[in-house]
Amino acid sequence: MLAVDPENGRLLWSHPWLTVNGNNAADPLVSGDSVLITSSDAYGCEMIDIVGGKPRLRYKSQALQSQFSSPILYKGVIYCTTDPLPGDLVCMRAADGKVFWRQAAFEKGPLVLVDGVLLVLNGKTGEMVMVDPSTDLYKELGRFTPLGGQSWTPPAISDGRLFVRNQKAVACFDLK
Repeated sequence: MLAVDPENGRLLWSHPWLTVNGNNAADPLVSGDSVLITSSDAYGCEMIDIVGGKPRLRYKSQALQSQFSSPILYKGVIYCTTDPLPGDLVCMRAADGKVFWRQAAFEKGPLVLVDGVLLVLNGKTGEMVMVDPSTDLYKELGRFTPLGGQSWTPPAISDGRLFVRNQKAVACFDLK
C-alpha cells in the first residue's frame, strides 16, 4: 500500500500488503489518520495509523477478509461482508477490531449506507437486505430481490434513487 502526494506524485509512505495473485480489490477505508485494508484468501485486515508521516500497525484481524466489497465506517463501527464462503456480514469496532456480531449468507455482497440504514446485497442471490447498523445484534429491517442472480457490483444511490446491477441488467428504484 502506497500513499503519494497528489500534487507531485512523491511517495509519502508505504506499507507491505502482499496477497495471493495481488488480489487487493476492496477499497481501503480511510478515517482521519487511520487506514483499514482488507483482502480475502485468509489475509484478513489491518488497521494502520499514520504517525509522524509513517504507518504503524494498530491491529491485525482475521474477522474481516473482504475479497472486493469495500468496508463502511459508521459511528466508529465497520460493516463489511467477508470470506470465506458462504460469507458473513460483519459488524466490528474500528478502534480495536472487536466483533460485535456476524450474520451468515451474504456471499461477497456489496453494501451501502443511506439514511442510517445498511443496504446489503447477497452476492449469490441478488437479494437486497435492509439492516439496522446497531452494534447490539443483527436486526433485519426488510428485504426484496431487485434483479436476482449473482450481484457483486456495489449499489449506488443518487437523488433518492437506488441503482442495482447483476451480471445481466441494471435496475433503478425510487427511494423517496
